[in-house]
Amino acid sequence: MYLIKIKFKKMANEYYEKLITMNDDEFLNYLFQKSLVKNAQNCSSCGVEMILKYKKEVNEKYTWRCINSLCCNYKTTRTLRYGSFFQDFRLPIREILKCIYSYAIFPRQKDIKIQTFLSKNFIINIRNRLIQKFREYFRLNPIKLGGSGVTVHVDETKLNFNVKSHRGHSPSEPSWALVFADTSYFPSRGYVELVENRKSSTLLEVINRVVLPHSIIYTDEWPSYANINQNEAYLHRTVTHKYHFVDPTTGVHTQNVESYNNKLKYKIKMVKGVRKEK
Repeated sequence: MYLIKIKFKKMANEYYEKLITMNDDEFLNYLFQKSLVKNAQNCSSCGVEMILKYKKEVNEKYTWRCINSLCCNYKTTRTLRYGSFFQDFRLPIREILKCIYSYAIFPRQKDIKIQTFLSKNFIINIRNRLIQKFREYFRLNPIKLGGSGVTVHVDETKLNFNVKSHRGHSPSEPSWALVFADTSYFPSRGYVELVENRKSSTLLEVINRVVLPHSIIYTDEWPSYANINQNEAYLHRTVTHKYHFVDPTTGVHTQNVESYNNKLKYKIKMVKGVRKEK
């Protein structure tokens, strides 16, 4: 895992350098190749395909222009970002991409601001739009883990931090999350979902929705997991953490998901907490 992080950091730095050193033509081709902007636009009046024009004196170097001399909107221009994620932002697309890229590297807004020199409000707006896009994507593409013969570790975890040395205030209600780790990937593919409580009906609803049938599920012996294989959709194995972390007889453990829990809590601590919303 440590070596993977080092490689990712190196790749991230190389990509960021490439992003800031690409000339205008290279950057335009990059946007088209990644489908970040549309590579063709039609005039809304005449329907004829528009052409790209280079404008050296403006922030956005390329704009679409109608070339139909018979059109009532002849020579009317349209921004390159029209119909894309960038449409509602005024900053150059390159600066927006720097911010998005930095979100993939740095957990704290403070670090993103130092890296990009962008305002706090803009960084927050980008974050909110990204969250909106993530929600739209996962609504259309629900997360599915496991599969026939694939082991999935499942564990519930408390996201609140306990008060230490009588400093601060404990939250009025605990925030619980159900965490999954699909071990068929390296590193394991994780998924987290906030849950109202740790009742069997609550946890099993999420498990049945997320984990594919015929998967092998490893959990601890929390009573709410007892009915996981009541419909024989899963093969359920448990480990008793009171005695050992890895069952010496069966080899069952939940270390993958425990590791994921620790990383999740560390990220939350780095950003000084998150809002309690799904």
